[in-house]
Amino acid sequence: MMSRWFNVVVGLFWLTTMGWLVLAKVVPSLLVGEPPSYRTIFAGPDQSPEAATVGWHIFWDEQAVGSAASTSRRNVDGVLQIESRVDLRQVPLDKLSPFRLGSLVNMFQGVPRELDMSVETLFEIDPLGRLGSFESLLKVGTLAEAVRLRGVVEDNQLQLNLTSGGFHYTTRTYLPADSVVSDSMSPHANLPGLRLHQRWTVPVYSPFHPPNHPMEVLHAEVARREPIVWNGKLVNAWLVMYHDDEHARHAQDDVPRGLVWVHPDGRVLRQDAEMMNGWLRFERMTVAPPPVPSKASGGTPTKVEIP
Repeated sequence: MMSRWFNVVVGLFWLTTMGWLVLAKVVPSLLVGEPPSYRTIFAGPDQSPEAATVGWHIFWDEQAVGSAASTSRRNVDGVLQIESRVDLRQVPLDKLSPFRLGSLVNMFQGVPRELDMSVETLFEIDPLGRLGSFESLLKVGTLAEAVRLRGVVEDNQLQLNLTSGGFHYTTRTYLPADSVVSDSMSPHANLPGLRLHQRWTVPVYSPFHPPNHPMEVLHAEVARREPIVWNGKLVNAWLVMYHDDEHARHAQDDVPRGLVWVHPDGRVLRQDAEMMNGWLRFERMTVAPPPVPSKASGGTPTKVEIP
């Protein structure tokens, strides 16, 4: 008799704990969907078995400063390569934070107080949709290698190596298997399957970050629908907001670190990102530019031509 009641109590306890697990872990993902992954991002409306290219107009504090392009290609071994090129023209030095690029700025005494800059980036995604490695190269003025940042993922560990002049910095950090690492200078072309109040974390790196802190983790949330004009039409897009801290979005005086407007079909139409002393805006081109030449095939990246 005692054994029967014991089994009943154990059964009720199991049902209670499993009920909590389903409510806390399973139901939220069913209601708002799983966070974006490389598998879903590169299965968007403009992706195909062949190379796909997306272009961007770039504005810094409402001033047109350049353009960008990103091309994704899948190799015969199933590895997906995403190569991007960002060109910034005549960027005023007062937009560059002395704290972050002071040593570089001081090297340009006696020259015009505007600089041309470019960032070349290469991502490699394995056939299972997991990040394998990435590399980012920042060129400033006549400096062909102002900052080089490389990341390699092995066994959920991300090793970052940064080189800037004679400075070298290496660090390791845990990276969940399905993490989508973002480059602040290369917006994702697609964020499909978004739902209201969907949340996820985003490891973000940038060659503009302090050398000893090249990567940070931001918290993303699909905040609401918001109208945006794109290609001469009003689109009721999803607005994704990025914050420093998961709880910062509840503070009324909090300013998001980034904003992304996503078409209902998943195409990213615009991205605003805090960049040093201002805001950098990427607006999606309506006509794709030429593909970014592949470094793997010996191609030399060329400046992005605006169609």
